[in-house]
Amino acid sequence: MYISSAFNTEVLNFMAISVTWADEGKTVCILNRGANWTWEEFDTANTQSNLMIKEINHSVDLIVAGEDRLPPGSPISHFRKAMKSKPANLRIWLSLYRIPLAEPYLILCQN
Repeated sequence: MYISSAFNTEVLNFMAISVTWADEGKTVCILNRGANWTWEEFDTANTQSNLMIKEINHSVDLIVAGEDRLPPGSPISHFRKAMKSKPANLRIWLSLYRIPLAEPYLILCQN
């Protein structure tokens, strides 16, 4: 597992969302939501994935997957911030959700 040197690894180890590289070539970054994640952890993980991807000199794909339960509060501002802050070298962003409510939120945040 690769963790950016610009991030406090102690925080990452206790978070319910992990950010890791899927391969040694660092072509795919995975943001994996564990159980009981919070919006603060989502925002922190988004910042971490951005830092990791920006450190790479080639295109990177991002996969966001894991626990589908949304924490309390509106997801709109968090999703919108995540979508607007992605690095220039992000090629594909794939968000995997099994809950039907996620798609309308993601579409709304794109505007």
